[in-house]
Amino acid sequence: MPLSEFEAENLTKSWNNEAPAKAASLWVQLHTGSPGKTCTANVATESKRVQITLKKLAAGEWTNENVLEYLGVAATEEIAWVSVWDAKEAGNARIYGELAAKEKLTKEKDARFKAEKLKLILA
Repeated sequence: MPLSEFEAENLTKSWNNEAPAKAASLWVQLHTGSPGKTCTANVATESKRVQITLKKLAAGEWTNENVLEYLGVAATEEIAWVSVWDAKEAGNARIYGELAAKEKLTKEKDARFKAEKLKLILA
């Protein structure tokens, strides 16, 4: 998954012996297309962010441990990308990436992404 513009700048702080901004928690936002480096493009109508907990599987590979639930989704649409933020609202985008397979949401139906559905590969 690529780094967001914020996270790329944050990483350079550590190279300059400055303290990078740490994330106390991580939140997933859904996108119908590429969110871009600021992660603000193509936000799904179902724009509520859901908290995730990551676990490391192997070098550079992480997955979420919890089920992502969206109850009574706002619109029927296909989700193709996600972004990961450091806050439920506002905050800073950290990373983003394309899903291995698109996920279809149906208006007013519940949607659940199984634990480990969201796989982050930092390479």
